[in-house]
This record gives sequence, structure tokens and C-alpha cells, in this order.
Amino acid sequence: MSAPRIIEPGMIDNARAFLVGIVRSATADQDSGLHLCASNALSALDALVAHVSVSPPWQQIGDAPKDGTPLILARFGWANDTGEAVPGSDEWRRRIWDNSRRTYSLWWVCKGHWSGKWNNWNDGLEPSGLNDPTHFQPLPAPPVPV
Repeated sequence: MSAPRIIEPGMIDNARAFLVGIVRSATADQDSGLHLCASNALSALDALVAHVSVSPPWQQIGDAPKDGTPLILARFGWANDTGEAVPGSDEWRRRIWDNSRRTYSLWWVCKGHWSGKWNNWNDGLEPSGLNDPTHFQPLPAPPVPV
């Protein structure tokens, strides 16, 4: 089973605009079959959106609130894939400097906040602080109890 895709806000807006365009075009062309199909697809999209949580995009850490608000914090960065090379070996050294193996990816993610007391991004284990997060997202609402 593959990992679920994250639905970003713009994806839903783009799909809705596309379907609305088809409905309008079908109406203008008096194509009742296409109109019905696109209308049903638009209704299905609206029903799906009612049951889906939309993940907000990552934002730069410089734009994060520094008032103690709990957030999802993350550090993204560049890393080179050294594969199975033994750390310190000649092959490892070659791979670590090979820019074709370089990828920008997630290094870590956790719940945290800005600590005015310690003047750092913190995960609650004060005063340790976090190693320079680069991005944040608002913390989502908790799930509804079953």
C-alpha cells in the first residue's frame, strides 16, 4: 500500500474551478450529458472535501508566531545519499561530495513553540531548545473522540 498523498489547499480549488468550467461550457453548448457528468463530479468533490483534512503548506520559520503558540516545527536541509558506503571510507568520501546524490528533504519534525524564557524554539524539554527549525505549520485541531 502506498503512502497517502497530502492534499494541499490549491489542489481542491483547482479541481473545483476545472469542474465549474466544464459545467459552464456544457451549459453553453447545451450538452446535457456532459453537464450532468460534470455536475455530479462537482457534487462528489464537495462531499469528499467535507470529510478530508487539508494540510496547510509549510511556511518559513521567520513567519512563525513567537507567542508560545504550539506548532509543528520541522527542519529541511540538503543531504547526500551515501548508500551502503562505510562511513569514513574512500567510497563514502566520494559519495558525500557528489552533488548528483544531493537531495533536499525533511531532517526532523516535532511539536514545539517559541520559548520567550529561553529565547529559542523548544519542544518542551527546556532549556535544551531545537536545532534551528526551518519551517512550521499550525497545529491541527485534535481528532473528535469516538
